[in-house]
Amino acid sequence: MQIKKSCGLKKKFKHVEVNGVRTKALIDTGSNVNLVRPDEMILSHRSSRVNLNKTRLSGLGGAEVLTLGGIKVEMDIDNHKYTTVVHIVSEQAMEMKFLLGTELLNQAQVTITADKAECYPS
Repeated sequence: MQIKKSCGLKKKFKHVEVNGVRTKALIDTGSNVNLVRPDEMILSHRSSRVNLNKTRLSGLGGAEVLTLGGIKVEMDIDNHKYTTVVHIVSEQAMEMKFLLGTELLNQAQVTITADKAECYPS
């Protein structure tokens, strides 16, 4: 999904704490998975090991990306804790450093308005 600036909508970012590290993530309700680039700080402070099983992801137009692995993380969003898997993708595969997809929606209710995005436990 592309959001054009002429629509007046902006990408929604959320400050989150992952494995004790504060960072900013894009909320993407069109993504089935959570994604992170290896240069994102949360990987250097991980408390769990990276799973090197690669996953093939496909997107709009049939574009495919092979992940570099995944990591189980504990996130704190709006003072609520969630445990989820984040898939690692190369810097070339994704512009932003950290993306929260609908994997989070299995545990949280996400409300997005023109002004903000909020997360609550389901």
